[in-house]
Amino acid sequence: MKYTSLIISFLLLCIVSPSYIYGQDICTGNVGDNIFLRGDFGSGVAPVLAIDPMIAPGYTYVREVPIDGEYVVCSRSSALAGLYGSWLNITDNSTDPNGYMMIVNADFTPGIFYEETVENLCENTLYEFSADVINMIRIGINDHSDPNVTFLIDDVEYYSTGDIPKIQEWIKYGFSFTTDASQSSVTLTLINNAPGGIGNDLGIDNISFRPCGLGSLVGFE
Repeated sequence: MKYTSLIISFLLLCIVSPSYIYGQDICTGNVGDNIFLRGDFGSGVAPVLAIDPMIAPGYTYVREVPIDGEYVVCSRSSALAGLYGSWLNITDNSTDPNGYMMIVNADFTPGIFYEETVENLCENTLYEFSADVINMIRIGINDHSDPNVTFLIDDVEYYSTGDIPKIQEWIKYGFSFTTDASQSSVTLTLINNAPGGIGNDLGIDNISFRPCGLGSLVGFE
């Protein structure tokens, strides 16, 4: 009976919060919660995280509206001094009023804007790597470029979002990945493909790396 229960749990459908989902073989079942706990950026009473979390190689951490090549972790964009009129007034993508998200004003040169390592993985296991992303530019502003993000595992490109549309909604992007026979940790990397300057501003939340049940994949174009 224990094994039957485990198999049933392995195939249960998961619930996602974004209104839109894009990806390559997105998982619709899981065997538990997200194992990458740092992926939601935590929470706190202060609306802006005071200490640089050191998650964006080459980027500068600020506690106000970021300019090109800067990022901030906050619970709401309205808390950022000097919020651009073209930017959305949003909160993090959760039910926690104190939950944090990452807001990035992408650098002029395409490159890494997020990187972390996940450890204690199971070998030969199917996982989903995903993140909730939002274009920070308001609908109707046409002279601002759209973000475009590539997902990497251990420096290998697996999936690209294409241009992230200005729809004022969080979108879940991601793909499935199987660890090999000796793989117990991976480095998750997000790369900005679009040029900086006017636009290319995005919010990131709920970066997830979770085991995915067999036979529970849905492919999206």
